Amino acid sequence: MLPDFPHLKTKLSKFLDARMKSIHNRATPFSRASAVCIQEGNCTKMIRADGTEETIEMKHHHTEVRISDEELETLSSEEIQRKFDEAAREMANQMTQTCFESLNKAISEVGNAVRYTGMPTVEDIFRMYETIDIDFDECGKPELPTLMCGRKMMEHLQALHTQIESDPETNKRFANLMIRKKEEWRDREASRRLVG
Repeated sequence: MLPDFPHLKTKLSKFLDARMKSIHNRATPFSRASAVCIQEGNCTKMIRADGTEETIEMKHHHTEVRISDEELETLSSEEIQRKFDEAAREMANQMTQTCFESLNKAISEVGNAVRYTGMPTVEDIFRMYETIDIDFDECGKPELPTLMCGRKMMEHLQALHTQIESDPETNKRFANLMIRKKEEWRDREASRRLVG
């Protein structure tokens, strides 16, 4: 009979779990979003700020790491670790896909989708900011949303933001939009405190 090393297995399991979580968090753009642990059930209910409710079915994500007895004899610790890293990235990809599907569905249902043909323009940027809620930090600075796109699109969007900042009239228009968004944010915060 082969000896068992429960303490070593527990230590290794904790190490691999922490490493997988770390890789998962780096591999998904949603890692900074707040998370809630749901202990049981197969659905949850979301209550929006406007009072509407939606039941959300849980979606199952999974991945496996298979290492045969033969592989175990020949694989290095780095190769085994790489298998777990790939599993963590696969899990992150599945969860990211689900998040994007949920976002697209919610945005389409409430009519907040901003559509354009070709590359977006400054006007498209303004329309996008008009349709969303923007929060502000304790210093009164807007917390603009994180944009997720490819490198070419990101370069184009950065150029548009530079254009907004450098053109005095467009910059003033953007400042006025942020003033209006700040008033909306204050109203949301005030009603949240009144309800709470």
